[in-house]
Amino acid sequence: MSDSQYPLANRPGQQLAKSAARQLEVAANLDADRERQRLLELLARHADDFIRGLSEVFPIDEELLERYEDRWDWEQLSRNEALPWSEELIERYADRWEWGVAWHGGLAGNESLPWKPHLIERFEDRWDWSKLSLNRALPWSAELIERYEDRWVWGGREFFYFGLSKNESLPWDPHLIERFEDRWDWRGLSWNKALPWSAELIDRYEYRWDWCFLAGNAAVPWSVLLEKSDRWHWRSASGNEGLPWSQGLIERYKHEWCWERLSGNRVLPWSEELIARYEDRWSWELWLPLNDALPWSEELIVRYEGRWRWECLSQNEALPWTVKLIEHYEDRWAWDELSRNEALPWSVELLERFRDKWDWEHVALVLNCQIGGQLGHYDKKSWPRIGAVELDRSFLIEMMERSDQ
Repeated sequence: MSDSQYPLANRPGQQLAKSAARQLEVAANLDADRERQRLLELLARHADDFIRGLSEVFPIDEELLERYEDRWDWEQLSRNEALPWSEELIERYADRWEWGVAWHGGLAGNESLPWKPHLIERFEDRWDWSKLSLNRALPWSAELIERYEDRWVWGGREFFYFGLSKNESLPWDPHLIERFEDRWDWRGLSWNKALPWSAELIDRYEYRWDWCFLAGNAAVPWSVLLEKSDRWHWRSASGNEGLPWSQGLIERYKHEWCWERLSGNRVLPWSEELIARYEDRWSWELWLPLNDALPWSEELIVRYEGRWRWECLSQNEALPWTVKLIEHYEDRWAWDELSRNEALPWSVELLERFRDKWDWEHVALVLNCQIGGQLGHYDKKSWPRIGAVELDRSFLIEMMERSDQ
């Protein structure tokens, strides 16, 4: 009997195809499960590091917060932007949160809290106001600034990069600058890209600006800065990404540029020709191998193999990372730095291949950063992955349970 004589759904060819498809699906599920178990085994050996990292990035619901309350790293939870934040949640665990003393800002630096004037007032005596002054997500207004005028940290190097004066989310306009003229840290203002920069603004406060910072500010009209040639600062200008960079400009002032800062400038017209032309001027020990805007290729790495500082190269996320490249220079990489690099082709195989070389505390941070990056597009339907392994809620629970054993 030919295929045409069978009912459509019962043709032998179609039955064989369906059977093969089912077998492939079963095999794929078995492979995925094996990879999941291998990953769980790896992570369970370094559970504390991964729990610390997951505390920072994973969308932990209130039921899981309560179930593993004594296992979470609450300092990292305080900066987690994926928690179901509410005033009630903040109140419930008020004595566990890191309110802002830590370098990363804790709750005070977390931009995902439900920021409203009422929330700021409710916990007024708990916030770290130096971190709150830098938070871009507050409902900034002239009224809010005035209300807590004596609490904000307006600037000073010791107060976390110029405090309120460096915050680009304030409602910047000439009136706000004038209203608090004697409060601002003018170094911070000079570095702030969000000010309404103009020749008039620069002229009005000419003797207040820090011209070193101003020369490095990409938002300041460079033509205005050039008019103030007596105040021009070449070192800062060399790192300014707002200048109209060209080979001609580089050549014209080649004796004035700070080549260290120039080596780290991402918007130069980078090419192999440019690198070769000024080979003896670049900062090979630091800024050039860290610059992710170079035309990176395996050929470029080989050509200057003896010049690179490999500790810096190990940190660069723009290299053409492959397992083959990692293996080729296995004895040159700085593995503690490589373990921090988010751009590596992370997978269970890669983790196992170099398991004795990784700094696992750093690997944990990197994988959690990758998870966090994927969760930037998290919609509760597409969970983050490491390789082919889906890191869903059940994966988190299984890892927590294993690490308790």
